[in-house]
Amino acid sequence: MAKSNLIPFFQNGESIPVGNCSNITCVDRTIKHEHVHCEPAPLPVCVNNYPPVSVTDDSGCCSKYDCQCICSGFGDPHYITFDGTYYPFQGNCSYVLVKEIHPKYNFSVVIDNVNCDSSDGLSCPKSLTVYYKAFKIFMSQEISNGIVTNLIYVNNKRVVLPFENSDIRITDNGIESLVVIPAIGAQVTFTGMMFFINLPWKNFHGNTEGQCGTCDNTRTDDCRLPNGTVISSCEKMAPYWHVHDNNGSCESVPPTLPPVHCTNYSICEIIRSKVFEKCHKLVPYEPFVMACNFDVCHINNVSIGCASLQTYAEECALAGVCIDWRGATNGTCRKWTEVAAYYTGAGTTWTNGCETCTCVPETLTLNCVGPACPAPQPVTCDQEGQVKITETVGCCQNLTCGEWCDSLGLYTAKTAKLCSFAKITAHLCQNNCDTVSQTSGSEFIAISCRNFLWGRF
Repeated sequence: MAKSNLIPFFQNGESIPVGNCSNITCVDRTIKHEHVHCEPAPLPVCVNNYPPVSVTDDSGCCSKYDCQCICSGFGDPHYITFDGTYYPFQGNCSYVLVKEIHPKYNFSVVIDNVNCDSSDGLSCPKSLTVYYKAFKIFMSQEISNGIVTNLIYVNNKRVVLPFENSDIRITDNGIESLVVIPAIGAQVTFTGMMFFINLPWKNFHGNTEGQCGTCDNTRTDDCRLPNGTVISSCEKMAPYWHVHDNNGSCESVPPTLPPVHCTNYSICEIIRSKVFEKCHKLVPYEPFVMACNFDVCHINNVSIGCASLQTYAEECALAGVCIDWRGATNGTCRKWTEVAAYYTGAGTTWTNGCETCTCVPETLTLNCVGPACPAPQPVTCDQEGQVKITETVGCCQNLTCGEWCDSLGLYTAKTAKLCSFAKITAHLCQNNCDTVSQTSGSEFIAISCRNFLWGRF
C-alpha cells in the first residue's frame, strides 16, 4: 500500500492525542496508550465555609477544586450571600436576589416578600421568579388545611410537575420545588419560607450582583449597589435592589426595628452543639445561630428559634446528612412538624442528578436509586459506514447507529475524525501487530515504529 506524502512518520518517542484525554506514544517499537498527565489540584480556602467541590478543568481531562456559590434565605427573612455574609432584612417588596453584572446567560432571580401578618413588621418570602433566556418561571406555594401545593408557572402558564423541556427541569417533593438549568448548572429551590440558589463557580464567579452579593470568594464586595458602589452594610444595601414593576403596593423602605440588647439563647446553641456535629463541616452554621438569636431576641418567643434549627437541618439533609434534632429542644420545637412551611429533613425525598434520594427516618441514612429506564430498543445498522453504539439520553442509555472506522481504526468513514483508541486497538495494522495486551489501564500494541504513520499506510 502506498504511503501518503502528506502525513509524517510516527517517530520513536513521539506522542499523539487520540480520543478524549488520551495519548498514544511510540516507545521502542511499542505503542503505549495512557491518560493525559494531571497535576495534583490545590484546595482553595472558601470564605463561605462550604467545602470546595471537585470539577473538571478547562481541558476536560483533569480535575480541580472550586468554591461553591450558594445563596440562601429563610424566616422573616434572613439572608446569607454567596460568600457567606449574613444579614437580616425586613423589606416587603420584590427584590433582585441575583443577576449577572455582564449578561451572559440572561439569568436572574427575583424574590417577592410580603408582611407575615404579625405586629412586629417582619416580612416573609411569598414567591421566587427565575428568568432564563426567554423563560419566566414563577415559584410559589398554596397552603390549605395544612396541605402544601407547589404552584409553578412557566411563561404565565401553570405546569404540572415534574416538568422538563430542552432548557429547564422542574421537580418537587410535596414540600419544596426545584428548578434546574443544566446548560449553566444553576439550581433554585423554594420551600415557601426558604430559598436556595446554587450556581457553579466556573460560570458565575465575579459576575453576580443583587441581594445575594458577588460570588468571588471575598466578602468585601458583598454589599454592592446597582450602580456598582460597594457599601459596608448589606442590610442597607438590600432595599436598593427593589424591583419597581413588581408588587407596586409595597413599602420600598423596610421598617426599622427598635434596638434591643440580644444575647445567645440556649435553643440557638443547639445548632453549635454535637447534635449537628456531623453537618458542621458540610454546611457553615454560624449564620443560622445569628439568625436564631435575632429572631428570639426581637420576637421574644423562644419557639421562633425552631425556624433556624429547621432550616439548618434542611441544608444538612440536602448535603446528605440527616439530623434527629427535635429531642434536643425539650419539646419546644415538637409542634413545628405540623407547620407546613417547614420540614424535618427525615422522610424527605429529593432529586440528585439522575438519582432520587430519600432520608430514611428510622436509620437517618440516605437511600438513593436511579431512574427506571426502559430496555433499549433494538436497532438495525445496515447502512454503509454504520455501526451500533450506545449513547446516553437524559439519565438512560439507548442504542443507535454511529459511523464505522476505517480498516486502521484511525478515521471515521465520513467525517475523517479520529476514532476511539478501543477501535485503534481492534483495527490497527492487523497484519503487522505481534501482540495486543492491557496492563493497569494502559494498552500496548507491538508494532514497527518505522512503519506506523499518522494516518494511513
